[in-house]
Amino acid sequence: MRAKERPFTFLAYEDLLVIPFFQRAYVWDDENWNRLLLQLQDVDNNHFIGPIILKQAEIISGEPRQLLVIDGQQRLTTLSILLRVLYNNVTAHKKLPPGTEDKFNRCLFYRGPFGDLQLKIKHSKVDRHHYQAVIEDNNGELAKGENRNNPSKILQCYWYYNKKISDLSLEDSEKLLLSLLDPRKQLMVIIGLNSEDDEQVIFEGMNNWGKRLSTADTVKHFIFQKAFNSQMDEEEVVQLFTDKWEKVFSYDDQATAYWTEVLYNIGTLARDRLEYFLEDVAIIKGIKLISKTNATLRNYLKGYKAYIEKLDDISLRQFIEEIYDYGTIRRIQMSAPTYDHIYTFNDYENRLRQILEAIKGRKIATGYEPYEMHIRLKHKNDKKELMAALQRFETFIIRNFICGKNMEKSVAEAKNKAFINDETGKDVILAETPDNNTLRERLLNLHSYHKEEHEFIKIIKLILFWVELHRRSVDSNNFDFDALKISHHTISAEHIMPKYWKEHWGDVTILDEEGKEYASEGSARTFRKRRINSIGNITLYKTKLNPLLSNLSFEEKIYGNEADGMVGMKHSDLSITKTDIVEPFEKGELTVWNEAEILKRSNKIIDEVLDMWPKK
Repeated sequence: MRAKERPFTFLAYEDLLVIPFFQRAYVWDDENWNRLLLQLQDVDNNHFIGPIILKQAEIISGEPRQLLVIDGQQRLTTLSILLRVLYNNVTAHKKLPPGTEDKFNRCLFYRGPFGDLQLKIKHSKVDRHHYQAVIEDNNGELAKGENRNNPSKILQCYWYYNKKISDLSLEDSEKLLLSLLDPRKQLMVIIGLNSEDDEQVIFEGMNNWGKRLSTADTVKHFIFQKAFNSQMDEEEVVQLFTDKWEKVFSYDDQATAYWTEVLYNIGTLARDRLEYFLEDVAIIKGIKLISKTNATLRNYLKGYKAYIEKLDDISLRQFIEEIYDYGTIRRIQMSAPTYDHIYTFNDYENRLRQILEAIKGRKIATGYEPYEMHIRLKHKNDKKELMAALQRFETFIIRNFICGKNMEKSVAEAKNKAFINDETGKDVILAETPDNNTLRERLLNLHSYHKEEHEFIKIIKLILFWVELHRRSVDSNNFDFDALKISHHTISAEHIMPKYWKEHWGDVTILDEEGKEYASEGSARTFRKRRINSIGNITLYKTKLNPLLSNLSFEEKIYGNEADGMVGMKHSDLSITKTDIVEPFEKGELTVWNEAEILKRSNKIIDEVLDMWPKK
């Protein structure tokens, strides 16, 4: 790698600069154009406008020497357009100093084998036509056809600078033109890579300027540069890129927004969804990743490059198609439902999504995306096998979550590999799934494993939500269609026996595990606190309960006080409240709510949980 401060006229010493077709299109806008122009107008001082990273392409006999533009195409393109505008503007009114025309031509063109001028910068196909039209606009005719509705950023830049430069005096325009063509004017740092150099050095170099290339763009570069250097012709590679990359990751604004959404920040460096996705693909394919928390992601890139370099043409095409399949699965099948989505238990696809969302949130990765992507692609043509695999995965997730197992991504990576490599498709994941006894003990004493109430209430609310929907799926005849569907975000969890029980529940005898009264008041209160915070003492409401009702007696909580606007449990149509509490109370089967009843209901709910998420 070589890095050196250079003027814009460094272009005069190069033949052809190629912007790979798989790089992003020209995207600069008014803000970028104006900032650059203001810097350049301060001609008496040097202003560093950023690095340009170039890589020596394979030398082919009979063709001009080519440099690939790895980074900096936005700046190079903009400077070239500005140079064309300045040259047209000044030469329309006066002659330039001797040698200026030659400098201008050598910066924007190179001599072909027969002495003809050819464009120095070869743009990707999407921008090539408009860039050529601008740079070859010798008499400024194109500048007269300004159309602000034209989507081409290349043309918009040309028209923008034509307007700005026309507002300058001729003297200032000439001064700016000659400054751009001055070989003593250091504007940029050129980072030159040989064909053998490892692109990962780019990341370290860019970080020194407080900027970083997208890791995903670099992986994309590895993949399609390999394709470009293969036996496939350019049109075939372009079609492959269009059909299998752009169609998933940048087909429209929605796709671009989805994949570029920042999910996590590491210091000043942001990681978007596409970067996480490509890391997950690497885990599936066994690509070596060592230090994902390292800001340079050295091993992430090195692993990808080493893997891609070993692929033959057929394997490379298959790998690109796999990325397409995984990308489609990730966005279409693995996206979190909308905030107001209505769930049913038998909708196993969205059931899994909601559980994962509840555990890790709407943005942060769960850590097990690689395994889920793997089974979805493996069983895409066998719905029965797919459902069985997803249900095992869901059972693994929910049981580990309840049992407090470490669900962090760093822990998940090794398990992903083991699950994916399991020839049976189930033995390894079942071995990592807590058994029934472990799950029951955890649920009976959930609060004792968490310091904060909101932590175990989050788990209980999730469980009761799906117990409710499971009951409705089994006994749907007792619920109308609308009641069959409830939203997770509109329900609230409520203690039946309140946390502050002394005023209205002091006459309810505290019973131990065997149903006997405690001899010690201190031990009795400790035991009651445990039972109050257990799953059997929590129920659900479609809306938040009036806080004035929360601490009242059992009967008052059931009937409420309509005169004061306090709606009790009697009006609930949720089975988790109506069937468990209200109906037995009204039938005289439940006269008191105490520790014994709480334990009975806890075991009943836990039995349902074991049935809903069986280990098999």
